[in-house]
Amino acid sequence: MKNAPKIERQYQVGLSCLIDAKAHGNLITSKWQLHSIASPDFIRPETGQTSIKVECPRCRRVLSVTVESARKARTKQRAYRYVGALLLWSLVVWLPMLFHYGGKPVDEGKPEQSPSMLLVGGLFTAVFVSFVVGLAFFRTGRGHDGIRKLRWMRPDGSLSVLVKGHKL
Repeated sequence: MKNAPKIERQYQVGLSCLIDAKAHGNLITSKWQLHSIASPDFIRPETGQTSIKVECPRCRRVLSVTVESARKARTKQRAYRYVGALLLWSLVVWLPMLFHYGGKPVDEGKPEQSPSMLLVGGLFTAVFVSFVVGLAFFRTGRGHDGIRKLRWMRPDGSLSVLVKGHKL
């Protein structure tokens, strides 16, 4: 597993440009060319966020990237990681409870109205949500570097909503 990116005042933009995409039935394979764009002018703002223009070295398209301040990026990174870790840690409570209550016998007369069935259903939901959402938050926090919102610059200076063939 990769380490969390170190967020410093000076930064570099990791940009990928799509070279080739092939479809074989339901399987799509793609080849990306990775670029690391750095400049002495790439300094994070003191507060808030700012947009910068970068040019793709491969296709020469001008793109806009939003860069957050170092403090804001670190705060988001920590928040994602802590919330994800807390949700994953909550599995230590939910799983034993689920095994305990799930192993109890149910009355044969009316199993669908048993209060333990509602409890087991709620615990199963809590385990599932804690695992999926906690893992998603933790992984998002580990990869957050404060560089986001990749957009194309149109000739009139406006920004596109969708960017095809490029990713951060």
